[in-house]
Amino acid sequence: MFSKALGFAGKTWSSFTASVKEVIDEQRKVLDEHQAEEKKKEATHLPWEGLRLLNSNRNGNITDCVKDEILALSKREETFLVDTDEFLYEFPFQMEDYVHQASKVIEFDERLSNVRNRLVPSKMKDEIFWRNYFYHVEVIKMKYGFENKLEQRKEGGGSMDFDEELKQDEDLNDDERESERLKS
Repeated sequence: MFSKALGFAGKTWSSFTASVKEVIDEQRKVLDEHQAEEKKKEATHLPWEGLRLLNSNRNGNITDCVKDEILALSKREETFLVDTDEFLYEFPFQMEDYVHQASKVIEFDERLSNVRNRLVPSKMKDEIFWRNYFYHVEVIKMKYGFENKLEQRKEGGGSMDFDEELKQDEDLNDDERESERLKS
C-alpha cells in the first residue's frame, strides 16, 4: 500500500514538475517575443529619435544638435572610408541589429543614400558602410551624453583622438551654418 502511494506521489510530482516546466517555457517564449519586438521597435527609430541622456542634469533640447550632426555625416565620404583600426572605441557591430534603422535613415537622408550608392559596392561592402556610419552616430551620441553602444576606449587605437574627431564634425557644422547664413 505504501509503495503504491509512493508511486502515485512520484507520478503526480513528475506531472506537476512537467506542467511547471511548460508554464516556465511558455513564459520565456512570451518574454523573448516581447524583447524581440521591443528591439525591433527601437531599431526602427531614426538614430536621433528616442535618445536617453546618461546625465539627466543637462538642460535644453540637444536632440536637434545630435540630429544635425548625424545628418552632416553624409557630407564627408571620409566618414565611411575608415578602417576599424582607426576607431577610438570598441564597437560591437552586427548588421542584423541595424537593418531596420539603416533602411529608415536611408529613406530620410537623400545625401546618405547618394553616398552609399557611390561607395557600395565599388569601394566597400554594404556592411562596412553601415558599420562606419553607425560608429560615428554612436560617437555623436556619446559626445552629447546620450546612451550609446560604444565600449571601452581602444589601447593604441585610432589615428586621431576623440577631440580631433569631434572638432572635425564641429567645423563641418560651422561651415554649413555659414553657408546657410550667406544664402539668406
